[in-house]
Amino acid sequence: MHIGRDTHSTLTGYDLDSQSMYTLYDKKLDNRYRLGLGLSFTHTNTDYNDDSSRKNFMVQGYVPFTYNNGNGLTAVSMARVGYADGEYKRRGNDRTYEADTKAVTYGLLNEARYTKDMGLFNLTPFVGLNAIGWYQDSMNEGNDPMALHIDSENIFSLESALGIYVDKGIEFNQDNRLNVALGLGYYHEFADPYRGVDAHHTGNVGNFRIKNKLISRDRGILSAKVNYDYKDFSVYGEILQYLEEEHPVEIEGGIKYRF
Repeated sequence: MHIGRDTHSTLTGYDLDSQSMYTLYDKKLDNRYRLGLGLSFTHTNTDYNDDSSRKNFMVQGYVPFTYNNGNGLTAVSMARVGYADGEYKRRGNDRTYEADTKAVTYGLLNEARYTKDMGLFNLTPFVGLNAIGWYQDSMNEGNDPMALHIDSENIFSLESALGIYVDKGIEFNQDNRLNVALGLGYYHEFADPYRGVDAHHTGNVGNFRIKNKLISRDRGILSAKVNYDYKDFSVYGEILQYLEEEHPVEIEGGIKYRF
């Protein structure tokens, strides 16, 4: 996945690159229910326009539970937990400050969708409710008077989703299939994951709060995805465009193999 953003006002631009590897075991319980167990490994590297940088490696485990009534309705509930380890380098005061980062993430993702065959294409409305937590361990940049000490913090997000997909599948033969999908989604945040973290300089007694730029609780996303299947291999590419002002385009691609 690649995300790029230009510098805007006091916000530093960046380029983010992320590579992930997934493995998933899926077992059919009966004609309607399936249970899975998955594992993912993700390495993320972010380079900022002011020569700062951040690297992160995350391992996550997943347990998806799927219901399908055989008549277009599918519901998925997936529990997940993960651990992340990394480091960052921050430019300031004509020097570079460094700190290690450690975090634990957990959550429960829920989505229901109904697919209707319209003849020329499929129409799939969906609803969702996702609860995601993130514990960030404290970070210490060292003993320099202007070095930061950032306190540990628990962050929680509870976000609803409502949207629709339009997709068209083309089957060339038994082993070759192509699918193109367009989507529009609306998301609302009920919690406060943007409140920031407490920090202080090593040489100061007082604390201050580092916050993200104010982000709207409501957001919209346009998506376009292409997926090509050849036997047990799949190649996909996806573009996400956030509709809010100043939000970047996300581009993701990958290869899957079904054992």
